[in-house]
Amino acid sequence: MKTRIMVVDDSETERFIFSLVLKKINADLEHIEAANGQEALELLKTSDTHPDFIFLDLNMPIMDGFEFLEEITNKHHINSKVVVVSSSYREDDIKRSTSYPIVCDYIAKPINISALTDTINIISAAN
Repeated sequence: MKTRIMVVDDSETERFIFSLVLKKINADLEHIEAANGQEALELLKTSDTHPDFIFLDLNMPIMDGFEFLEEITNKHHINSKVVVVSSSYREDDIKRSTSYPIVCDYIAKPINISALTDTINIISAAN
């Protein structure tokens, strides 16, 4: 069974880099992309299967990461694990995002292949 991953980030460059990193970790990973929380929510609503992991940026237009977390926590209960991937080093952003039960990790940008691999392996082993 393939591991399904959703990358939610408003930066096309970040999504591209993320997809390269994911392919380097495991070429069989299946991933989808969204440019903001609203687009990600629509993809989740219309999909029969949810991703195993959602890698979520916090600062995005239209619907930011916090608004997305509120929506999927309170209205659209899903079984995906969320990993926040953000350039914010603010302690209150880290505490606020990791306070959601669905969030299992917080990774600071720029993306580090080793940290990303470790996160995916640890979360996968816990399931």
